[in-house]
Amino acid sequence: MLLRLLADAIYQADLGPSVRRQGPGPRAGAGRFGARRRPAQIVAARRWLAGELDDQVRLPIAFVCDALGLDAGMLAAAVRARAPIHLGGKSDPWVGFASKTS
Repeated sequence: MLLRLLADAIYQADLGPSVRRQGPGPRAGAGRFGARRRPAQIVAARRWLAGELDDQVRLPIAFVCDALGLDAGMLAAAVRARAPIHLGGKSDPWVGFASKTS
């Protein structure tokens, strides 16, 4: 259950691999796959994964990582490194864009 929670949070944070269904279409209960994520939803998931919400939620990421044998600090660093600045991270997808277009 905790592993599924972590995987869902990574998906919600738009940090995991793209999931595409093969076949005739979405089944009942599979609405999250292919659904567009809102920026607020992405930011909330990334903040939870980074441990910024541990004092505000019933299930802190530190507990989840500890139960799964993961390092919460390493997870937080990875989340911050992959998140664009406008979503609270360190990477900026627009770096060098102006020099490439001018």
